[in-house]
Amino acid sequence: NHMGNFAGANEVSAKSLFFGGVLHRFPELRIAFLEGGVSWAVQMLIGLVEHFEKRGREGLRKRDPKNIEGDLYDRLIVEHGAPMTPVPGLGNLLSTNLDTPEVFDDFAAAGIESIDDIVRQITTQCFFGCEADDPLAGLAMESSRLPRECELAPVFSSDIGHWDVAHMHEVVPELEEHLEHGWLSPAGFRAFTCDNAIRLYTEANPDFFTGTAVEPYVKSR
Repeated sequence: NHMGNFAGANEVSAKSLFFGGVLHRFPELRIAFLEGGVSWAVQMLIGLVEHFEKRGREGLRKRDPKNIEGDLYDRLIVEHGAPMTPVPGLGNLLSTNLDTPEVFDDFAAAGIESIDDIVRQITTQCFFGCEADDPLAGLAMESSRLPRECELAPVFSSDIGHWDVAHMHEVVPELEEHLEHGWLSPAGFRAFTCDNAIRLYTEANPDFFTGTAVEPYVKSR
């Protein structure tokens, strides 16, 4: 479980919710994926965008086999194929054999019309639980690597009371390593340890923290 199973299950669930259109149909829904870190979500977001560019509706149209110029293809093979012996009419065969009666849009149910739609759904509606000692939590906030220079929403969470936490009093102080090593900026640290969790709960229920010790801070944001 601790060597990727939770993260793998989270990714499958996230992609099912995305491609099944759940995030699209329920834009106010907020989902937290726990005990799997956030590095898998970084790769998932990048993969969704890359696949949309090539396999979204417009991308597939650009790569439609009907667009193959069969005669030109054959001529180029003859001119540049060195010892290759082309099958007569191969270009036109490819155009015909690879063609399908219709192009299936995998992103239709998700309501995706642009890269911005993908980024909005994943960054707004999804949150990702990371342990204090997870050095990769900061990847979610390296906006220069992410589509549209966005940031994902990691949330500090811990099995602080579980049997394999040898010293419960060391869990929260361990968070400081993210600052000491430069894995997170001060603003990113505040988001990771506090503000993202507040957004997760209050966007689902504005009164979630009413009557608690943090209510004044929540209202001041």
